[in-house]
Amino acid sequence: MTSISIPTLLSALDEHVDLLHDVTLSDIVSFVDICCLLRPTLDLPSLHSTHSGSEALERLPIYAHDFLKACLGWDDNQSDSLKALWYAFKDTVWAMEYSYELTRKLGGKYLPLFVKYGPSRGIAMYHFVPPTRTCLDPACRDYLRTNHSVGRERQLVDGITYPVVVFTQEFGAVPGHCTSLYCNHCKTRYYNNYYITGGTRTYYVGDIPPFLHTAEKTFMDIRTCELFSTMMVTTWVSATNCARIYNDGISKDLYEHSLLSSTAKSTILDVETVWNSLFLYWLVQDAQLRNVVFEYPDSADDQALRLKPALRARNERIAGPGQPEWNHVCDLCCAVEEVPGTDDLSYIRSVIVDGVTVGRPCCGVHDCMNELESVKDHYCQDPEHQKLANKCAVIVCKAQRESGYRTCGDPDHRALDTWANMHAKAMFQLRQRLERINATQAVDLEGEGGSEPADNPQGSTHLSDEAIDVDESVWPQAHA
Repeated sequence: MTSISIPTLLSALDEHVDLLHDVTLSDIVSFVDICCLLRPTLDLPSLHSTHSGSEALERLPIYAHDFLKACLGWDDNQSDSLKALWYAFKDTVWAMEYSYELTRKLGGKYLPLFVKYGPSRGIAMYHFVPPTRTCLDPACRDYLRTNHSVGRERQLVDGITYPVVVFTQEFGAVPGHCTSLYCNHCKTRYYNNYYITGGTRTYYVGDIPPFLHTAEKTFMDIRTCELFSTMMVTTWVSATNCARIYNDGISKDLYEHSLLSSTAKSTILDVETVWNSLFLYWLVQDAQLRNVVFEYPDSADDQALRLKPALRARNERIAGPGQPEWNHVCDLCCAVEEVPGTDDLSYIRSVIVDGVTVGRPCCGVHDCMNELESVKDHYCQDPEHQKLANKCAVIVCKAQRESGYRTCGDPDHRALDTWANMHAKAMFQLRQRLERINATQAVDLEGEGGSEPADNPQGSTHLSDEAIDVDESVWPQAHA
């Protein structure tokens, strides 16, 4: 519960004792706790345009009043008592600093009430709002007509609120709301993590926010991102298994019905959301460590496409002098020798790599540095390289493959297709077949004098005795 001093409690109750005669101490505690959780919703300037935000609301909005009444289990006859509670404790509630740590502390007790009574009233325990109510651009000021040297900060307006899914570490996937505000003068829209202006998404300077806005209707707890990062680094857990661990071990599906009614986003954490969250978390963390502002173009429709330029820039920096120890030299990791007969020195530097180096998906043309559109592609989008996709799988053959095959019409090359499509050709299957043939022959030798073994028990397909090199990137299972 939130802490209230006894003098404050007694002073507040003394002014409204006539209206609070049927209110218990438990009701007061629950009322103050829930009001503290409602602070982001109550403090929205888009809903209270005449409210400055520095002082408590004089009266509760009707939706908040009905929500509190439902949470406390009161009927319409106790509406005056609820109003009296707000008059008594509004300054106390407004003086308490809201934080997401408060939702973690009180969520176990009050989240079921928010889920049950909140969606129909547009209320959620997690409500993400911009950290500012005025435009942050120093050049965007509202100057006085009589004195252009004196100006005030412009108020943000035109609030847009929509439902989101919040992937928390304590409660799994829960419903939430996100509100953005707009500056009419500089055309900037402000969100909880960032603001968008001129087609660029810029993140606020400072600490990494407790929840990252990883997609339009998705927020991810950064502690979950930290957990996934540790799992990947220490035990090589894949993104798929990170999602499975979250869905099976953390998310409890207790609030799935509420999520499905308030937003189209699924309650199941998928691989795409895991990668988008981790990429964003790592990039924001990297920018914070380097003390730079993190921003990237906002033109793409998909989060993965929006992050791609930032990821490419970071990879290029790390591949160059971006590593903290890129120019480190010592006697343990570097050997310096004189080149015989010259004044030159040779350097041998040790490197540490993964025990299993599987490389990365790249274009099938040697030394081509172009990116693949998909990891399933064999060639990049270069037209000359794309032509190779229709080439016969045999490396030395320049002919085009025929429709439905990976080889051309050459009989020896087509035999590779026939062999690849043939069933029951695995070594253990051939060995079992040979054992059955040998057993049958032994019986025949005892009963009828034996017979010669079949030369080709598998079938009538014959491959040429000449070795044929096959492009295994196109046809990894083909062997000659």
